[in-house]
Amino acid sequence: MASGNVESQEASLSALVKLSGCHANKELIAAAGGVPIIVDLIFSPHTAIIIARCCEVLEKLTSNDDGI
Repeated sequence: MASGNVESQEASLSALVKLSGCHANKELIAAAGGVPIIVDLIFSPHTAIIIARCCEVLEKLTSNDDGI
């Protein structure tokens, strides 16, 4: 996800925010190595919206609520 335009990255991260609201998906994302990728995106030079979406994903992944 490190390459590509801002719009496609934002769309991908927005989908990941929605998917990470489910406990089963949280486990899959973490097991697939998604957390280090998201953290790397936060600390690399990106627009504010990309950083905000990454923070949303991490918030969802670390919450105990499945959004149900």
